[in-house]
Amino acid sequence: MNWVWQAATYDWSNGTPGYKYNYGCLGCRAYRANGCGLLTDYVESGYASSYESDIGYYQPTWERKGYGPDDPVTDFDCG
Repeated sequence: MNWVWQAATYDWSNGTPGYKYNYGCLGCRAYRANGCGLLTDYVESGYASSYESDIGYYQPTWERKGYGPDDPVTDFDCG
């Protein structure tokens, strides 16, 4: 997601348009209800290099499972 926050929509009216659209940032360890915690946490940490080296740690569930943002949703256990 490259530090770009997106809320989950759970909007299945268009079929399964993609993981990013339906699940957004859910499952990411930096997920905050109102935005990406990386943006504030990174600044508050004094721009600690661990945020850059641990980037795989900060991914939504669907991304860690190897799905792309526009892949059709087939795994409904990503929220």
